[in-house]
Amino acid sequence: MISLQNIYENGGLVSGVNTTKRVTGLAICVSLLATCGLATASIIFTMPPEPINAGILPDEPPAAIDLDGDGVTDYIIPGSHRQINVYPQGFNQALSTDQFGTLYAANLSAGLLIGADPGEDQVWGAAPAPIMAACFNAGGLFCGGNFLGGIGYLGAEFDIAGDTHYGWLEISSLDGVPYIDVLSWAYESEPGVGILAGAIPEPSATAMLLAAGLLILRRRRQSHRE
Repeated sequence: MISLQNIYENGGLVSGVNTTKRVTGLAICVSLLATCGLATASIIFTMPPEPINAGILPDEPPAAIDLDGDGVTDYIIPGSHRQINVYPQGFNQALSTDQFGTLYAANLSAGLLIGADPGEDQVWGAAPAPIMAACFNAGGLFCGGNFLGGIGYLGAEFDIAGDTHYGWLEISSLDGVPYIDVLSWAYESEPGVGILAGAIPEPSATAMLLAAGLLILRRRRQSHRE
């Protein structure tokens, strides 16, 4: 298991304000501090203020994802100019495909079920760390992996207080280069209950305004960089 502290002291952790929405039955709770209580199963969704990236420069902080906001990192995705792997922490796992003993992180389309049964041709894996994208030069540039262009979802099986929960990470990746952005993530609060890739709570008016504000802020920062 990779220790986040051994890679970068507090590197890559989400800082600032997160948007977290918790839904219990018909009641919708929107909280910046994620203090809303849970009475029944709910989808808990988080969008960081800015995408969390990994690659191309190896000295960049790794993407460190704390799915349930308990202060413990659940997944680490270190940057690299050649290869990006996802490192599930503890007993956590990532939905993958096993190709002759090599694990490749599965890129899921929206609406696919993520649960205890990984489905055909997929496995829950942790070691060796599933490969998301890899490129090498052997008389030409060759790239492999399932996160090489577009937006998809990484399935997550992770532990909360000894119970298994299921969730997803929304990943944006570039074509022809190992680089990813983690855009958002969500999980089911009820242990053992599956979740559809991309599923989020029904938005309230407040949540929609808050999400729109975050998107505007991101675009402004991006335009300033350009």
